[in-house]
Amino acid sequence: MSAMLTFSSATLADDPAFVVLSLGDTDVKQSGRGVEARLEYRSDAKLGAVNPFAGFMATNERALFVYGGVLLDLFFARRWVVTPSFAPGVYGRGGGKELGHWMAFRTQIDLAYRFDDRARLGLSVGHMSNGGVLSSHNPGTESLMLTYALPFGVPVR
Repeated sequence: MSAMLTFSSATLADDPAFVVLSLGDTDVKQSGRGVEARLEYRSDAKLGAVNPFAGFMATNERALFVYGGVLLDLFFARRWVVTPSFAPGVYGRGGGKELGHWMAFRTQIDLAYRFDDRARLGLSVGHMSNGGVLSSHNPGTESLMLTYALPFGVPVR
């Protein structure tokens, strides 16, 4: 007996917009780890195959990042979703890591379990830097986050 795995880049018709809360470890490659928290809105609007999203990040070292970008939901069967994303934004160092420029780019990939009510619980791994495009000083930082996506605008059953 073999299990069949289906893979689709098409967003399921009944998936709504999401309000996403994330909490985790920032600068995971360094010994001086910090805490990072994020709040995002992931739209259900389609721009071709991708969805727009916007968010706000803050760390315990007062670093801030306000960003907006695009993401792509890739569904594995009914329950699992992989979501790569890209977002440019404005970075304020506070007492956090110097990224070499006030503008930064975040790339991230999420792996989440999708519940019956469309909520998602998962892990995300992200990288934020100026990409070496905006400054020759480009140390970058990585984060590992626990993420909960709450369906937005879905009627309660």
